[in-house]
Amino acid sequence: MVSKLMKYALKPENPLQILQGGLEIVIQLVVQTLHVYTVHYLRLPSGVLVRMGDLGYESHLCDMALLRAAATWDGFKGNIVRAVRESVQSFKESQLYECLDQISRYRDIQEPVARRHCIVHNLSKVDRDYKRDVPSSSLSIGDPLNTDLSYLKNTSVAFFQTAVEVVKLLVEERIFPEEQGRTIGEFQRDPHFMRIR
Repeated sequence: MVSKLMKYALKPENPLQILQGGLEIVIQLVVQTLHVYTVHYLRLPSGVLVRMGDLGYESHLCDMALLRAAATWDGFKGNIVRAVRESVQSFKESQLYECLDQISRYRDIQEPVARRHCIVHNLSKVDRDYKRDVPSSSLSIGDPLNTDLSYLKNTSVAFFQTAVEVVKLLVEERIFPEEQGRTIGEFQRDPHFMRIR
């Protein structure tokens, strides 16, 4: 089936499109998995049926998806630096961060990056690093960070929009060719699927 679908797929051609594809597929996977959880049951040894959606998987699934989204963001940054260097320009990662600091949306992804650190290193609980990186948070050290589908979608959009802005800035400064600013299309925040009966 995958080979049949591949003839309709678009191949990402630049760092922005690679990021977009990576973020969109994570959202699709979570949306489809959560849908399956709402219609399937788990039979316990006692014979009792428990709806899979009642098992609390959403937060864990969204945590894993957030890790992937943050890794995709890190990959985007590395791909930007490599792409600029391949165009025979001297460009350092520190210069990319200088560009990011000029972008208003960059602040929108600082909490998700700090959250990713807590998920990996502190069992999804607020730590000192999180409080330092997100001083506006009202959470206390040790409080749980619950990630749901809405948060994941909003974060993915923030990663994508930040990337669009940084690429636009690099194009305006003639560091990056204009074609590097092309996206796959409109960002698919809310994937839809239909049942076939």
